[in-house]
Amino acid sequence: MNLRSMGICAVLCVPLLSQAQGMAPTLHPETFCPLGAKMGMATGPFDKVDFPGCSSPPKAVTANRGHSGLQNTLAFYSMSQPDKVQQLEYLSLLLNVNNPQEAKGAYAALMPAATTLSTQVLGEIPKGLEQAIMAGQSKSWKLRGWRAELKRKEFSPASNGHQLTYRLYGVLSRNRRKFRQPINVACPAPGRWGRPNSRVTSRHFDHGNASRTSRPDCSGLDEAD
Repeated sequence: MNLRSMGICAVLCVPLLSQAQGMAPTLHPETFCPLGAKMGMATGPFDKVDFPGCSSPPKAVTANRGHSGLQNTLAFYSMSQPDKVQQLEYLSLLLNVNNPQEAKGAYAALMPAATTLSTQVLGEIPKGLEQAIMAGQSKSWKLRGWRAELKRKEFSPASNGHQLTYRLYGVLSRNRRKFRQPINVACPAPGRWGRPNSRVTSRHFDHGNASRTSRPDCSGLDEAD
């Protein structure tokens, strides 16, 4: 390698190596918040005092509303553990497919966000992630101290659609206790984090994986609620 090549590598190689190494799950939840802007979903604090972390307002990713009166929406979360609020519980991209007729368009919108999040955090894209997203199927992986999970959950009735959530958990949080959220919970009003909104129905939330005091994913909310 000549001197010129060494000089170029000194500028370019270090950032590439850093990106390939990814990010540690031991970082503070707020460290991951700038990733929202990289995916086109700028974040604000979810609850600065009780649950350090962040969330983005739900972003409409297709044009038409489903039977529920809601569009297909995507939101990003970086959430702390309920009992150790300075530690990350999960990073989440939550896609609410409220209009199943436009599901493929919604999946296509989740794809670049999921690949960007994977590249930035894991340093790589999990094998088969793109195919699983476009098929709307659940799948899981273990990489670099993280557990990646793509999970599908049907709304009730099923004609109202489903959620497709891509989450990154630190390996230490993989044994979290499962708890079914109550049907009605308080969520931030759209575009305002940490403020209670009116009571909403259970279809907005991923009940199966929430800890007893963890926050619901509220990205199904929009101005129509």
